[in-house]
Amino acid sequence: MEERLLEMRRMTDPAYLPTISMNELYQNVYQGRPPIIDGLLYPGTYLFAGAPKVGKSFLMAQLAYCQSWAGRGHPPPPPCGGSC
Repeated sequence: MEERLLEMRRMTDPAYLPTISMNELYQNVYQGRPPIIDGLLYPGTYLFAGAPKVGKSFLMAQLAYCQSWAGRGHPPPPPCGGSC
């Protein structure tokens, strides 16, 4: 009974950080998250790196622009306004 009370106090402490063993971690099955762009972009954090001036920002802006049109039933208009 005393051990259980100590465990409860420890768990209610704001500084308490629950931990699990590696075995528990490996046995836990996590559900996958649906892709943002099928086969290309999944939710999470990415490091998009490359040499300066190769178009990284332009590519990300284009991806964001095209993704903003996703699900509207038609492709996005060309970024140049159709006069390309």
